[in-house]
Amino acid sequence: MDFSILDNATLWVGISFILFVLLVIRPLTSMFSKNIDVRISTLKKEIDEAKELKIEAENLLNEHKEKEKKNTQYIEELKKQTKKEAKDIEERIKKEIELAIIRKETNYKLIVKQMESHLKEKLQNEIMTKTLKFTQSRIEKNISEKHNNDFIDESLKKLPKQHS
Repeated sequence: MDFSILDNATLWVGISFILFVLLVIRPLTSMFSKNIDVRISTLKKEIDEAKELKIEAENLLNEHKEKEKKNTQYIEELKKQTKKEAKDIEERIKKEIELAIIRKETNYKLIVKQMESHLKEKLQNEIMTKTLKFTQSRIEKNISEKHNNDFIDESLKKLPKQHS
């Protein structure tokens, strides 16, 4: 075997260079690999957090939509109740007005009847007073008794009968 090849400096420089490259590349690749792994795990965590945030945001959106739907239903129910209450109030006021009108008409009729009764009574009293005065003046002028009685009977028949 020939060991003269081993005396070649270029060969030893080449082998040294290859060894150097292998020794330097190996830690560098492991360092790069670790950095890449750290970066990958960081990105995975960020993606997982983003997914969780997305799910949370979707849940919040759904809750908001549900609350909006409930509020819309509540508002509609309030509108219906308000319309019903307004209608009830309107009907109650109409009934109260009708009752007030009926009471006023009844009071008016009662007052009219009282006034009519009072006027009839006043007229009857006035007629009676005038009849008595007239009769008295006739008697004072010496009218015959029979003629006087006929006149009084006739006057009394003409008078409307009083309601007791």
